[in-house]
Amino acid sequence: MNLGKKIVSVIAGVALVAGAGALAATPASAAAKAKVGGETIITVPLALIGAAGQAGVTITPIAPSRAQATTDVVGVTFPATGPAMDGVLHHLGGLSFASSNTGITLTATKPQIEWATSGGSTASITVEINGVPAASPFAALNGTRVPIFTVNDFTMKGKWGKATKAGKAWKQTYTMTMTGDVTIVDNQTVVDAVNGFMGAAIFTAGMDFGVLASKSTTTHTCKTKKDCSQK
Repeated sequence: MNLGKKIVSVIAGVALVAGAGALAATPASAAAKAKVGGETIITVPLALIGAAGQAGVTITPIAPSRAQATTDVVGVTFPATGPAMDGVLHHLGGLSFASSNTGITLTATKPQIEWATSGGSTASITVEINGVPAASPFAALNGTRVPIFTVNDFTMKGKWGKATKAGKAWKQTYTMTMTGDVTIVDNQTVVDAVNGFMGAAIFTAGMDFGVLASKSTTTHTCKTKKDCSQK
């Protein structure tokens, strides 16, 4: 197996493991429709962004993600867009990694936080990768979902609100908060591939990347009060 196929195979295997927790989830009532709001913020040290820039790599948010900098950190915001009830929280936006060394711009979009609903202290952040040159042995990665970050020692709290009447329907809101430390995925094969695209050794497996703070609200619209009586 050549190196390109090996990396694709390894990434696919890690993605399968990362998403396994969702299989044990309990879905919301089939009689309910859900609307999600909220956002996830990853706070990255300004020194890390600066070091990447000095190495020839510019990291920028992809709309509707946005970034806000202070003297010490950069907070990157990802709008939440999908239910968090099944062990996965979907987002819009993403990050781009543009290298002046190789001329390659990798995009990491539609981030998903994925965790095992059966328990555990780590979660995975997967993204859709694009921008790998067609001539690259890694071109098969384009359009695939890759686990690129890990959320360590995370805490999660969820709370159901009371069911309320809304016209002829009923509504109930579930609020979830999540915090944890974010590191680059602990997979040297994946990291070596990214560094190769960038033409600079800017990442190492398991290195600290930032801190995650997420708050999302899922509003369920139900036909009956019974359907909106989750606890």
